[in-house]
Amino acid sequence: MPLAADFAPLAAPAPGDWLRLGQVCGLHQGSDGEIRPCPVDFDSPERLAPRRDRAIAAISACLPIALRRAPLHSAAMLLPTTMPAITYPAPGGDFEDVTLPAPAMPEGDDLVIAVRAIAINPLDLKQHAGPPRLLGVDAAGEVVALGPAVQGFALGDHVCCAAPPNRPGSYGGFVTVDSRLVGRVPSGMGFAAAAALPCAGLTAWEALFERLRIDDQSSLLVLGGAGGVGSMAVQLARLQTQAVVTATASRPESQAWLRRLGAHHLLDHAAPLAPQAREKNLRFSHILATQSTEAQWEALCAMLAPRGTICAIDMPGMLDMTKLRPKGGGFVFEALFAKALARAPDMASQGQALSAMAAHQGLQPIISMHGGRISAVNITTCHAALASGRMLGKAVLEGW
Repeated sequence: MPLAADFAPLAAPAPGDWLRLGQVCGLHQGSDGEIRPCPVDFDSPERLAPRRDRAIAAISACLPIALRRAPLHSAAMLLPTTMPAITYPAPGGDFEDVTLPAPAMPEGDDLVIAVRAIAINPLDLKQHAGPPRLLGVDAAGEVVALGPAVQGFALGDHVCCAAPPNRPGSYGGFVTVDSRLVGRVPSGMGFAAAAALPCAGLTAWEALFERLRIDDQSSLLVLGGAGGVGSMAVQLARLQTQAVVTATASRPESQAWLRRLGAHHLLDHAAPLAPQAREKNLRFSHILATQSTEAQWEALCAMLAPRGTICAIDMPGMLDMTKLRPKGGGFVFEALFAKALARAPDMASQGQALSAMAAHQGLQPIISMHGGRISAVNITTCHAALASGRMLGKAVLEGW
C-alpha cells in the first residue's frame, strides 16, 4: 500500500512509537544510529502486506523521520536494504545469482522501480563481454520511491523504461532511473509485455519519426524486420502513417511473422536485395537498417530513391558515402541513449513516447520467448537464443 507523498510537520515520536513501528514493520536501529527497514524476503512481498496494512498510522507518524536523510517531500515505500541481482565475475563470465545493496533514496528527478520483468537486448550481450557491471536495459515494474523533483508519478504506478548504460541496469530487484525516461503502463498490460517495449519501441519510434521523419507519402524499407526494433518499426509505420512498408527476412517463420505485423512487401536479405526490389518496382524514400548496414551498403544505396535517407542503428565500419552523392541522399544514426547521456532538454520525449506506445491498443506484443523467472540460468539461456541470430521479436523474463 503506497504511503502519502507529503507529510505534515510532526513532533518527534516517543520511544514507544519506535517500538510499535519496529514490531509491526520490522524497522531497526543500526549501530550507527540510523533507523532502517529490516531486510525483507523479496520473493514473498505478500508476507509484508498484512503488517504494512496494520502499520499505516505508525508509519505515517514515524517514517519521515526514519528517512530523514531524504527531503521530507520525497516519497518511498518500505525498501529492503538488499536486492536479488544477476552479475558475472569477469568479462564474458558465467552469470551468477547474487545479493546486492538496494538503491539509496532517489534524488532530483530520479525514481526507483521495483523490477518485475525484463527483456534481453543486443546491448546486454555486448556489455557482457566487457568489465563486470549490473546489466539490463528493459525493465517494467512498480514505482517504490520518488525524488523530490519528480512530477507525474505516484508510488505504486506501473511503469516501464529503458535504463541508460551509464547507471546500474535492470538485472537487479530495483533500478533507479530519471523519471523523464519512464513510461506509464496501462492497467490492461502485463509486466512482461511492458518490458519488451522500451528499447525496441523507442529505437523504432525515434528512428522513424525523429531521424527519418517518415510520413504518409513515404516508402519505407526495414532491413532486418523480424528482430525487436524491426518488429516495432513495421507496426509503428503502419499504425501511425499511410507509408508503404517493406521489410526483409530470410526464413519462412520470419516472413510469416512480418506479414502478421502488417508489412506490405517482403524481401529476402539472404539473397541480393536490389534485384528483388527492381522486380517488385520498389524504391525507398526511407531505409531503416537494424543490422548488416555495412554488408548491405551497396544494395541500400542502389534501392534508395532520389533525396532519400538511410538511418542505421548498428555500428557499421567504413561506409562509402560517395554512393549517396549522385542521389542527394542522406545518412543518419539513431542512438537510443543519446538524450539520456547528454541530458538533452527533450529527454522527456522518451517517457512520453513510451506512454503513448504502451497505451496504443493496436500494437501487437513482440514477445517470442518467455524465459521464466529472472535468474542466472534463464538469463544465460536467453542470451544464447539472442546470440543465435534467429530470434523473432524479444525474449522476456518475469518475477524473481
